[in-house]
Amino acid sequence: GWPVFLVVFWWAAFLVVTIAGERLELARLQQVTGAAQATFLLLLGILLTGLLLLDWSFDGGVRLFGLGLAGLALWLGRHDIARRTVKQAGLTRFIAICLLTGYVWLGISGLSAMWFGGVPVGPQYDATLHAFFLGFVFAMIFAHAPIIFPAVLGARMTYRPLFYAHVVLLQVTLVVRLIGDAAGWSAGRQVGSLLNAVTLLLFLVNTVSALQSPPERAGTAQGRGA
Repeated sequence: GWPVFLVVFWWAAFLVVTIAGERLELARLQQVTGAAQATFLLLLGILLTGLLLLDWSFDGGVRLFGLGLAGLALWLGRHDIARRTVKQAGLTRFIAICLLTGYVWLGISGLSAMWFGGVPVGPQYDATLHAFFLGFVFAMIFAHAPIIFPAVLGARMTYRPLFYAHVVLLQVTLVVRLIGDAAGWSAGRQVGSLLNAVTLLLFLVNTVSALQSPPERAGTAQGRGA
């Protein structure tokens, strides 16, 4: 089988294609032009071509993959409906901010891959992957959790401004970690890594504490009273 440093790019591709495809469907509500949709498909083609090159030219494949990521980040930042919904309030604004910050990290991951190329280990590899899997993917999770958790658990969720705590902490801890990677600052990488874990724990606490039991149906309440 392939080593992990190769397979991880296929995992990343699956996630970004799935997420970007879902955002494309929502972007069509804004009547995205045919040219914009063609550009989206071109960027997916670049991304997938980079994947196919990995086994023959790891360095070239990673750089091309990074170009696809950076291009998709720009496309999503330009065409996603979040650019409009961020002007609203409450949960809608929160979701939009999570999405837009996620696209920034997607772009950073792509630029890192383009700049450093095929580095299978080390701080550059760490920066590229964590910008993607923590910065981008978890921003998407933060954005969709207030919708998915209630639907799956059959519970209501009350939006709280406190949700921004784990979003802001994610940005800060990732910046610390990436500065540690760039500067060879091992303490920064360790602190950033520890605080990344704290961020995810805070996200779970904030999300679970905001869940509420659904209201009882009248028939159920009467049955219990009887």
